[in-house]
Amino acid sequence: MAKGGARPGAGRPCGPSKATIEKSLIAARTVTDANAAGKKLAKEVLEEIMHRMAEMAALANDHQKAEKVAPANGHQMAETAALAW
Repeated sequence: MAKGGARPGAGRPCGPSKATIEKSLIAARTVTDANAAGKKLAKEVLEEIMHRMAEMAALANDHQKAEKVAPANGHQMAETAALAW
């Protein structure tokens, strides 16, 4: 009686498929073309934007803390309320 278990040679073949190899070649070609042309890759641009937004958020946070510390008089509060509407 045959027992169950792994069958030798069954399943997906080892190694990347032709589509995977082609995708990696296209990606490598894109990177070399961008570097040769002096262009930034999308991930580099996104990283710069991320750092700028983090700096802007830190500045806004500092500005909000400064507003909370500074006492507001009635005239400033009236102007703020008028701008809000």
